[in-house]
Amino acid sequence: MNKHWQTLAERSEGLATNEEIEAALYRLVTEQVLYYSDRKSKRDYQIIASFERDLKGALSALGMDLLVERSLRYACALPRYAKPGSIHTGQTIFALVLRQIYDEAMRQGKDINDAGEVVCDLVELEEKYRLLTTRAFPSSKNELREMLRAAKRWGIARISDGSGEDIPETSLQGQDFVIIIRPAITVILGEAAISRISALDGTANTPQEVDPDAENTDNTPPAASDTELDAAMEAE
Repeated sequence: MNKHWQTLAERSEGLATNEEIEAALYRLVTEQVLYYSDRKSKRDYQIIASFERDLKGALSALGMDLLVERSLRYACALPRYAKPGSIHTGQTIFALVLRQIYDEAMRQGKDINDAGEVVCDLVELEEKYRLLTTRAFPSSKNELREMLRAAKRWGIARISDGSGEDIPETSLQGQDFVIIIRPAITVILGEAAISRISALDGTANTPQEVDPDAENTDNTPPAASDTELDAAMEAE
């Protein structure tokens, strides 16, 4: 494989070294989504976009598909198969609510920044969460941090201090931050996943671990058993 990267680098006429190509692909696989708008990801996104056709083959061998969204400038590695495991129900529901907020903002053309991200403050998030799920919004800062940490890890959201600068989820204080919902959420959570919003009010209020292989005996669609959702969200 090293020879393959070397051949690509030589063909690129100085665009990237073989080490840079290899590192960019590794980062895409481990992080799942790379955004041009992120300073630390800009260079890696450019490399992935430039070698898209060649890198598709490498990812295919790993059971993943490569998507390069050039209009919104992000690259995404999507696993084709779900791996055994479980996703916390609360994290799944939180992600679905973010997707609904993103779609609504896009339809209305509001609260959208230059990178195609949707800006949502805590007041709006809490209101939409309760409206869509009939559940109580996470009451503790620790629970909210875990939800945001998962969304950030999946590449579907980030946290900002309001001036555009990212802040870690461990620094949340009061309401002096906003949630930035990222455009790859429409890929990570496809139409099959977002359709589950209508079933959220039928799920239990007690957080639980969802086993995607468990038998569903109550005919309520399990919040995290969808193959598309499992594969995308458990890729990290």
